[in-house]
Amino acid sequence: MSDLVVIFRTQSEVEASVVRGLLEAHGVPTVTASDVPQSIFPLAINALGEVRISVHPDDAEDALRIIDSHRTELPNGRVVRLRDEFEALEQAVAYRFRDRGLLEHAMTHTSRANEDVSGGVFDNESLEFLGDAVLGFVIADILFREFPGFDEGQKSKTKASLVSTATLARQAERLHIGDHLLLGRGEEKTGGRRKQALLADGYKALIAAIYLDGGVEQARAFIVSEFSSIFADVLVIGFNG
Repeated sequence: MSDLVVIFRTQSEVEASVVRGLLEAHGVPTVTASDVPQSIFPLAINALGEVRISVHPDDAEDALRIIDSHRTELPNGRVVRLRDEFEALEQAVAYRFRDRGLLEHAMTHTSRANEDVSGGVFDNESLEFLGDAVLGFVIADILFREFPGFDEGQKSKTKASLVSTATLARQAERLHIGDHLLLGRGEEKTGGRRKQALLADGYKALIAAIYLDGGVEQARAFIVSEFSSIFADVLVIGFNG
C-alpha cells in the first residue's frame, strides 16, 4: 500500500465514513487507515487518533476535486462545505466540538442511516439513550440542591415535565435543531424537521454528544444554561401539580 496517496485526514470516524462513501459513490476506490483506538461502539469516545483515507495515485486528483467541490445544502438554501455544516449549531449551543463527527452523529436520524449504502453512517438512537440519562441526572441533581422545599412527589412531577417531549422539542426549536437534522428522503417529505419526537430526540442526542466530547461538566453547563429560565419560573411560581 506504499504507492497509495493520502487525500483526506480527520479525527472523526463519522466524517471519514461520509467522505469515503462520497468518493466510492463517484467510483473512486478508497483505503482507510486509523490511529483511533478500536472500540465496541460505533464511534470513538474522546479519541484523538487520526483517520486517513488513501486512493491510488491515478485517482488522487479526482478525489481531491470531489471532496473540494462537495457541498451540503441546508433547508434554508445555504450551501456549505462538509466541515462547516454545523457551524451555526455550534454557535447556538455555545460549545465548540473537538470532534465534530459526534455532532453529526447526534443529528443523524435513523431514516438517513438506513439510506446510506456505505454502512458507515450510524443513527442517533444510542446517543439519545445516553443523553436522556445525562439530562435526567442533571435535572434531578438541580432539583435536589435548589428545591429542598419540594417533596419527592413534587420533584418527580417537575422532573417529568422538564424532560418531557414537549419541553425538549421547544428547547430544540430555540436552537433550530430541526434545520440541522440529517433525515432520509421519506422523513424529509413528511415534515420530520418539525416533528416534536424527532426534535426532542435530537436534543437529547446533542446533550450526549457534548458529554462525550467535553465531559460531564460541559454537559451540565449546557443543561444549566438551557434550563435556567425554566427553573427561575419554577422558583417564582412554585409547582402547581
